[in-house]
Amino acid sequence: MEAIPELWELVFKLMDDVKESVRTAACRTGEYLSRYTVNVCDVDHVSYDAISTILPVLLHQGLSSAVTEVQTVSIMTLIKMSEKSGKLLHPHVGVIIPAFIIASSTLEPQLFSHVTTMVSDSNEDKDKLEEARAQLALTSPLVSVIDKCLRHVKEDQLEVLVKKLSSLSKSSVGLTPRIILLHSVVLLVLNTRESLAPHVGKLMAAMFGVVTDRSPTVRSKCASVIAMLLRYAKASTVDNVMKKLRSWYTEKEDLEALVALIFNKISNLSLDVLKTVNSAAIPLIVLGRHSDSQEEIENWTGVWVELGVSDLTTYKMYMSDVCSLCYTALESSSWCLRKQSAKVLDTLARTLGTEYPAQFQVNSVKSLLGLTEGRYWKGKEEVMTALVDTLIAMVTEDHVTGLPSHVTSVVTETQLVEILFRECRKTSQPDYAGHVMRCLGDLLGRYHIPESWSGVWELALSHLQEEKEEQDTTPDEGCHDNTTRNTFTIDTKLQESAVLLIGCGWASCPDKASSVTMTTGLLSQILRVTRWSIQPTVLCSLEKVLKDIDTTWAEETLQLRVLEGVAGGVVRGVEDMAHSSVRGITLNLLKAITDKMGQMESLEGADKAVFEGVLSHIRDQISTETNHNFKVVGILIAKFIEDRIL
Repeated sequence: MEAIPELWELVFKLMDDVKESVRTAACRTGEYLSRYTVNVCDVDHVSYDAISTILPVLLHQGLSSAVTEVQTVSIMTLIKMSEKSGKLLHPHVGVIIPAFIIASSTLEPQLFSHVTTMVSDSNEDKDKLEEARAQLALTSPLVSVIDKCLRHVKEDQLEVLVKKLSSLSKSSVGLTPRIILLHSVVLLVLNTRESLAPHVGKLMAAMFGVVTDRSPTVRSKCASVIAMLLRYAKASTVDNVMKKLRSWYTEKEDLEALVALIFNKISNLSLDVLKTVNSAAIPLIVLGRHSDSQEEIENWTGVWVELGVSDLTTYKMYMSDVCSLCYTALESSSWCLRKQSAKVLDTLARTLGTEYPAQFQVNSVKSLLGLTEGRYWKGKEEVMTALVDTLIAMVTEDHVTGLPSHVTSVVTETQLVEILFRECRKTSQPDYAGHVMRCLGDLLGRYHIPESWSGVWELALSHLQEEKEEQDTTPDEGCHDNTTRNTFTIDTKLQESAVLLIGCGWASCPDKASSVTMTTGLLSQILRVTRWSIQPTVLCSLEKVLKDIDTTWAEETLQLRVLEGVAGGVVRGVEDMAHSSVRGITLNLLKAITDKMGQMESLEGADKAVFEGVLSHIRDQISTETNHNFKVVGILIAKFIEDRIL
């Protein structure tokens, strides 16, 4: 027995001899020696000391050799020894398992690694190939030996084994060694369970070093290992993991998807543990659900579903924690994180409505206002949306006079309107400017702010009328001027937002009697030069203005002039057979006009020429209309004009 290690050393040396005949003879000798070693290491014939004598030469000189034949005979000998020696190998698991993990790097053909590098520029193809390599690595005979050794690992061996595995997590390089390392940790967890608890912290720290690997396969496998370790972790370790994940998500933009993946694995494998730290986990989950990445959203949504919580109840219960994280994230240098935080605050406002606590409303408004200053950055639209929706959530009725008292300590009506107008004028970013106009329209649809109307009108005119330089041409340039005017169209989202702003802001007009004719005239006029897709917006804005007309500020004569002016301006839309949306809204608007006129005492002052033209267009529409509902509306309009006006 004492001579076996010396024989192995000699055989290993001869296997690397320069002469082929010597190498061939040494390989045959190695096979004989392997069978002999396995036979003498039978559990019924040798002691622990005998195994301790043979193992070092096979592990340290055989597995670590650069000669393929030496590695192969050493591995095969160790595998067969594990079957024969049984429990005699268990005291040496702290040496055997790390040695096998290191040796695994040489078992996979180098061609696999080369193919992974050269296969394609497609990440999907590389991921599939790496997944196949990982599955192949787990079929290695080394893995079966590791499994057998770990089935009977003793509690007093855990400290050494965990230390070795933690060390290997830093030094192992390559897909195969890392996959086998992670699989070994999984087996260790499954076989030791609660006994592993004192060592989970050390293993967890090691796994956080592996989980950032470039390989998606390694990251996914390691995320599962972290989730399994949490089952047996101390409360302090669980808290540290939550802090680590939160720090990664809020400070390292490139790790956001990884954090989502880890949380998803935790919800699948250690849900009970996750529920014990809801106050730390819920805010991060809520923030993650508002990511722009579809992959992240799917992972976070999976966690949310596993938790089995409702939006409204959860937001109320963890309001303080969620808002605290959002306020911190809003101060981040990451634009993406700011955008996500603003979206969360917007969701809170929309979901809670008037149940949104006043103190959190104030804090949210204060935090969001701080981000409205300065130049445009990608995602600033969400800040403006969240700001306005938070203010809107404070009231249930439309056209409320004045902001709530608890908000005016942070921002007054005048200051708020000035901020919104300032952002609307950033036309170098037309999409952003249009978005802010819509936010301003939403605000004015809920709050009555008279001082805003002049700004609304001025802003809208700047986008809906030709530039003065084009209009103020000399008589000699008249032909050119007409050409310019004929080509002027309303066809951009920014212009559509300006139209919408007029309709929403009309309720705040302080002198409606003197402004209604000018407002409806502008909207009717631009309808002729508006692209069909924007015409419904123009018609809806006209409808909002006409709906607000009543006898409290408009005499019947004024009402009649306005209504007939709008009717004559929009009636061409009923013949737009190509676009049913335009035709339908136009008919509804004309029906609203006739209904309002039907409430008047006398229609003798109506301009019959205008309504004769309206009637002519309506008759043409009725004769060609294929939509039954539209035809019925057209018939009702025609009947009213014939009976009451003409």
